Amino acid sequence: MNSNSNIDTDLLLLIGRLEGKLDALISQSHIQAKTIIELEGRINKLEAYKGWLLGAASVASALASWIFSKVL
Repeated sequence: MNSNSNIDTDLLLLIGRLEGKLDALISQSHIQAKTIIELEGRINKLEAYKGWLLGAASVASALASWIFSKVL
């Protein structure tokens, strides 16, 4: 009977360790998900800024071309 109680204790200890590791993985998963959401927001802002910048560069280029065509 003593060996059965040792086995039960060992199994409970192993199950507790597994639960702890799963909790740690779940916690890390939530942190990574939050980081991904924040990074997606930053990327969206950069893409929008890039669009505005390319649009402004296109307008400036067209305006400069028009001015040079009138001067020459």
